[in-house]
Amino acid sequence: MHHFNLTNWVPYGLTSNAEEMLQPQESNAPRCALTEKLLQQYSNEKDRLEKLLNDLDERKREVTGNLKTVQKRIDGLSEDISGLIVQRKLWLHKLETRHQQHIRTLRDFQEKKRVIEELQDGLLSETALSRSERFEAFTECMKMFAQYHSPLFTLHSSLKVKGPEVTIDVEDQEAKIEQTNSLSKQWILQDVSKPE
Repeated sequence: MHHFNLTNWVPYGLTSNAEEMLQPQESNAPRCALTEKLLQQYSNEKDRLEKLLNDLDERKREVTGNLKTVQKRIDGLSEDISGLIVQRKLWLHKLETRHQQHIRTLRDFQEKKRVIEELQDGLLSETALSRSERFEAFTECMKMFAQYHSPLFTLHSSLKVKGPEVTIDVEDQEAKIEQTNSLSKQWILQDVSKPE
């Protein structure tokens, strides 16, 4: 460290040029050394600040690049989200369409089921008739058939006489029909063989 006499040191700017010229040469040496030291410190500080500024610029460029990358990622995610929203709307529309189709299918199925149940109820009500009732109905039909195809019924009808009731046994129905046909043939032959 340099030591100099402060008694002879005068602050810069407070003395005139003449006074500076009259001072001895030795008194200027400490000031020159101090000035050089200050200049060196200033230069070092300037270099340090320039280095910091360069580092800041580099860091700024890195941060700017990172921000651009992040912004691109955000834009890409925004596009993906928009696409997902559109896809979700399409899926919801498809689900709603399928739901309506399922509702219509269920209604059709229920309607068909109702018709089938009604048919089953009708069949059950028909099959609930006893065999005797069905046999009785069949017997009545056969009686009517036998009466309308009997020659006696035809004769009595022409004379406006109430025809006799004919009792028909279903098991012997074929024999009775053959007998009736035979009688009809005999009457026809008798009518033909009578003399005029």
